[in-house]
Amino acid sequence: MVGTLPTAQIHTRRDPWRLPKEIFSALVAGGLASPLVSIVDKSIVKDITGFVPFMAALKEAFKKMLHQPRAFFTGAPFLLTYAVYAGTYLAANLSELGLDYAKSIDPHERKTVKVAFSASANIGLLAWRDSVFAKMYATTVQVTRTPRSVISLFALRDAATMWATFYAAPWAAQYLQDKHHWNSHMAQISTALAVPAATQIVTAPIHILAIDLFNRPAARDRWAKIVSEYGKVCLARTMRILPAFGLGSYVNTQIREQFIRHGHWYEHSVAINVAGKANENK
Repeated sequence: MVGTLPTAQIHTRRDPWRLPKEIFSALVAGGLASPLVSIVDKSIVKDITGFVPFMAALKEAFKKMLHQPRAFFTGAPFLLTYAVYAGTYLAANLSELGLDYAKSIDPHERKTVKVAFSASANIGLLAWRDSVFAKMYATTVQVTRTPRSVISLFALRDAATMWATFYAAPWAAQYLQDKHHWNSHMAQISTALAVPAATQIVTAPIHILAIDLFNRPAARDRWAKIVSEYGKVCLARTMRILPAFGLGSYVNTQIREQFIRHGHWYEHSVAINVAGKANENK
């Protein structure tokens, strides 16, 4: 979900402004990804619980964002979603910062640490936010605590998406380059969006089950509920991939590159790398 600076550009100087830069990048990226994601996710929950039909909820949310922006951007749905994505980008950025200060150059170690931090933040924060959404838009029960079974389903749903993002998508990109001679940049961008989106085919039923289990704990028609909601929920959750995994990730990467790659940290590291190569060639 987030950009990584090439490992050759790190480990040489501790920029005192690096931490604020990482935080700023995450906050801006989270702010750009969150409006559309919050609208879609809130509308899905409202539809599953029977609070408001999906299209009506979608239109209502867009109307509020356009005509009552202050109410929209200070409302719980947006702020909760913003906390999720700003927190996810921040966890990834800070993990990279820690790895740089630790002078880690092992690609496997860097990926493992980054995935662990990013996935933990995303899975935990989304489970928390969706449990709040379920309480806000419940129509049949009033529950003060979210059942563990519901939280577990939320976590399973998001773990699958994280696996698709960090492991399946890079594998697919490499396959397209090796077997079909795709351009590297095009292969990476395409799979970074397409693979997580395709995963929603599997995760949509889990999402429906979790919300319905919370809203109707004693229901016996779970399968019928999943079948009736599956098409629109799957499509809607696929739509949300673009702002969450496309726009937010791109903005986070670009801001980090402008601040870090083209800043003093990067210039100093390049000078060190060039000097080192010059000495090796003597």
